[in-house]
Amino acid sequence: MKNYKKVMDLFDRILKIPTQGLSQHFEKFREFVNDHNFQEMLDSMTFLELRKKVLTEIHTSDSPTKGSNDGGSADSNARSVL
Repeated sequence: MKNYKKVMDLFDRILKIPTQGLSQHFEKFREFVNDHNFQEMLDSMTFLELRKKVLTEIHTSDSPTKGSNDGGSADSNARSVL
């Protein structure tokens, strides 16, 4: 069984270190996130906290002329940020 949570922890540590290869590490992180389900990578509490934050940001960024539900899910909207 693959432990994606440990991979996320490793990326968290790597991306905090300012190195010359940071952009390459970040690109690998983006690929990893886009290839896996958020729930496989984060513990339940962290996932729920981030989901709540994303939903709040989506609803506050919606303009009055644009509907608050554009048909996208919170997960797909969060992935589009990356």
